[in-house]
Amino acid sequence: MSIITFAVAGATGRLGRHVVDVLAERGHRVVPMSRATGVDITIGKGLAEAVTGVEVVIDVASWHSSEQEAATEFFRTVGPQSA
Repeated sequence: MSIITFAVAGATGRLGRHVVDVLAERGHRVVPMSRATGVDITIGKGLAEAVTGVEVVIDVASWHSSEQEAATEFFRTVGPQSA
């Protein structure tokens, strides 16, 4: 099996921490991305550094509000941008 370097957005959250654990248990390199690790995907702080050398990005980031409009705006802001 080849070792892959993954970046996990939302790495300290309810789902993200399990994703990080499974990847690490399988021998992969994992770059955890969350505000707790110095990466804020909403404003891009630390993002360029975090994804340098990464082969795969897994986004399991979540939004803390159940309000649809706020959640929709969050995912539009941090999601892939169309060219």
